[in-house]
Amino acid sequence: MTKDIEAPPDDRRIQRPLRAVKALPRDMRLDAGDFEDEYERRFQLHLDGKARKAEAKAKGNVTPISKTTRLKRVH
Repeated sequence: MTKDIEAPPDDRRIQRPLRAVKALPRDMRLDAGDFEDEYERRFQLHLDGKARKAEAKAKGNVTPISKTTRLKRVH
């Protein structure tokens, strides 16, 4: 498991959040595994989206955005 983070006693900006984290029960604290799981979930969603777009493009279901034509001068 992870070790508790120790901060220098003179740095109060760090001490306050550490006290708040230490007040949480261990099962409610986030660890590196939680962040890895979330990263893997989001990365898989990204890959699924890319595959879906590639499939739609291969089927021809994507309407291309054409280059806008310039307006001609009217005298």
